[in-house]
Amino acid sequence: MLKYDPRSRIILILILMGIFSATCVMASPLQDRLYDDFAIELNGFVEVRQGWRLQEDPYEKKTSISEGRFQLDVGKDFDIEILKIKADLTGDLVEEEARGELREFNLAFSPLDIIDMKIGRQTLTWGTGDLLFINDLFPKDWKAFFIGRDDEYLKAPADAFKISAFTDFANLDLVYAPLFNGSEYIDGARLSYWNPVADRIAGNDFIFSDHARDSFFDDLQRFP
Repeated sequence: MLKYDPRSRIILILILMGIFSATCVMASPLQDRLYDDFAIELNGFVEVRQGWRLQEDPYEKKTSISEGRFQLDVGKDFDIEILKIKADLTGDLVEEEARGELREFNLAFSPLDIIDMKIGRQTLTWGTGDLLFINDLFPKDWKAFFIGRDDEYLKAPADAFKISAFTDFANLDLVYAPLFNGSEYIDGARLSYWNPVADRIAGNDFIFSDHARDSFFDDLQRFP
């Protein structure tokens, strides 16, 4: 009797990524054709990341990151609005799973010369500092930050409506999210942490779990 190995599906994802990578090398004429004929911008990348811990951790695996990722980024200019879609396909050998993530799916438009609006899934931030978060309460992925993924993965996507007003006196940003989008925090599943309850360092032997908020318009967020 054959036993299912979850790694086999991940290996298949990595093979498909290799095929996508070879296709991307020849994609430049296709990108030019899509933009010239349909005003569609097509971008993407394929990457593989590998990392090992330099010290033994009794509560985590020796490998901190071992994954292949394929990202597809598509934008369509409709003259008065722009549709943006960005999605990732990842094969993760540490968590032994293959997963897809929709990072952006939004529509941006300007009803007035001084007003920009964006509605849908998007990456939100206050200010201009890359790693300085004084009042930035938007969702972040701390796991991605500490295991060495690219900086763009520090910010987790949020489903929200954003309006920006630009005047000679001041600029104003307002954000409304009908459903709370939480951060990916260190819970012990992948990275060890100091557990004040156990009064020791813990990891996959003491995994935190939380209650996901799932009630639209009740579990909401307003910024500022």
